[in-house]
Amino acid sequence: METFNIKKKLTTREVQLIELDMLKEFIKICEANKITWYMGYGTLLGAVREKGFIPWDDDFDILMPRKDYDRFCDIALRVLPKDLSLQNCRTNKHYFYGGSFLCKEGTYTCAKCFQHLKIHKGIYLDIFPIDNISSSNVQKKNYCNRVKKIDALIILRQRKDVFKKSDDGWNAKLKYMKNWILRHLLLVIPISLLTGIREKEVRKYNNIDTKLYVSSVMPYKADKEILRKSWFKEVVYFEFEGMKLPAFIGWHEYLRNLYGNYMIPPAKKDQHGHSVAYLLKKREG
Repeated sequence: METFNIKKKLTTREVQLIELDMLKEFIKICEANKITWYMGYGTLLGAVREKGFIPWDDDFDILMPRKDYDRFCDIALRVLPKDLSLQNCRTNKHYFYGGSFLCKEGTYTCAKCFQHLKIHKGIYLDIFPIDNISSSNVQKKNYCNRVKKIDALIILRQRKDVFKKSDDGWNAKLKYMKNWILRHLLLVIPISLLTGIREKEVRKYNNIDTKLYVSSVMPYKADKEILRKSWFKEVVYFEFEGMKLPAFIGWHEYLRNLYGNYMIPPAKKDQHGHSVAYLLKKREG
């Protein structure tokens, strides 16, 4: 936040309204270029259960088949309005997530563990590419394990607070020391090299006809991120904050796989967003 002053702290609802305005620009680009996208994760859950945002949710989750994702990224860089920017491993060498953030200029939200990174920290729409994955149980398991291991190295390198010094016995102290050493070795490696290895891995089955997709960012356990292509044979629409937005015919199986009985909200202690958000103003002079 070096070049900005805080104008005001935003409520969760104010963040959601900003994201809805961003979403309208996103939809314009997709409709003009026949780009396929779907609601995913908590956004789709909100559409089904709430007909809008989950009350405490502070981001908007989008799934895109890889070909559409690549096209969107290419086109968005040319046509986005000045108040929006696309951030991914191609546009920012310090960025490390597997998907893209469509960010709002003049806003700020970021987990404390990533505040030291030179990445855009604006309010965002979260865009997840979905890739082909083999139907072979062995290949599927190996793929997910490799991606998870690469992700673990990336997170270890980028976060400041993954492992804190502990007084809880020698095992905890040894784990702390091991990861402290590994992190400092990883800092010698450009993050772009690690994300490049990851990108090559997640795309490896995209030229093969398969029956499965995988949401290759994998915020959940790998087995929960495997998606049947038959779920995407038809588009269905759900009401979301007064709009009709796209999902896929297998939405029920998808949500059940991720959340179990998804119509029951979590306990109060688990009803929270990702990070505090602020509206900013540029410093004068």
